[in-house]
Amino acid sequence: LIEAILVLTITGLLASVVIVNLRNQKTLDRSSDEVISWLRLAQSQATSGKNESSTGYGFFFRPVALKYQDYIFYTDTNKNKKYDGSDTEKSLKVYSPTEFETCSYKAGQKCDIFFSLPDGAVYTNGALAIENPTITLRSSAEGSKIITINIVSGLISL
Repeated sequence: LIEAILVLTITGLLASVVIVNLRNQKTLDRSSDEVISWLRLAQSQATSGKNESSTGYGFFFRPVALKYQDYIFYTDTNKNKKYDGSDTEKSLKVYSPTEFETCSYKAGQKCDIFFSLPDGAVYTNGALAIENPTITLRSSAEGSKIITINIVSGLISL
């Protein structure tokens, strides 16, 4: 009887660890999928060239305590190819416990990825990108995922 109870206890503990890890992986997957969707939306709206009152669309990662905890999808209404607080915006948050670790730059610095009208050229922090920007998402339990934006082909990949 004691052996059966011990086996059931160990099995229950192992099952709970597996369930928690799967839940965290789903959170990281969901966060990376959402970031990619918003980046693709900014890119497709820029290449469609429909908004004549803007120079394009961007994605700004707000640094909080050396990590990026939330991000802003914006329309560049003042035509400076970067987010400055006066642009039309939609603020979004990552799914907990996922956080932005880096964004092609050192952690904690501002990160602004912008797609210009009408060709979708990629800008980072207001300057034309000379290398492929990357965004690293991290979950404390499940590691990290890197999103890359290819400045030549425009491909956004995980």
